[in-house]
Amino acid sequence: MTLREVNSYRIYFLGRVGRTGIVASKSIITLLQGLSLAGGIPDGTDLALAYLVRGNERVPVDFTKLLRNGDLSQNITLEPDDTVVVPDNLLNVIYMAGEVRSPGMLPYVKERQWTVLKAVLAGGGFTQFAAKGKAYIMREEGGRRTTIPIDFNDLIKNREPDKDVPLLPGDILVVPQSLF
Repeated sequence: MTLREVNSYRIYFLGRVGRTGIVASKSIITLLQGLSLAGGIPDGTDLALAYLVRGNERVPVDFTKLLRNGDLSQNITLEPDDTVVVPDNLLNVIYMAGEVRSPGMLPYVKERQWTVLKAVLAGGGFTQFAAKGKAYIMREEGGRRTTIPIDFNDLIKNREPDKDVPLLPGDILVVPQSLF
């Protein structure tokens, strides 16, 4: 790892963007710049469903006003570890962000019975920088966002099937970066 990588900050892009995954920048970028770096948003995307997550909170941004009406008051500055989500259909996908080899969307099929371990395997496994003990699921239930901590080190070590957390449609599984 080079010093340049340590000083850059990472923004996660999920859903209907040109390239899902991580955008790293050495300088401050705005939402429009980040979306451009992520390959843009395809025509026909329902921008009313798009949102920005900072920590455990949704940041109020109106993607429709920004991208359709040119309202630059919505072009906020992105912060390290922000997650921009542009859903295809919240009811039919699970999102993975962070230090997995292929972050992005997984189609939610009830019969597949997605769990956190199955999702990471489907995403190609962890990168070398994964903070496996600090992962979490962001889930919206009853209009409230909850965070469910996941310790993959414990899951892998103990291999108890009932500890492998089931994923629900619209869940975002985040595996943060560990520098050490």
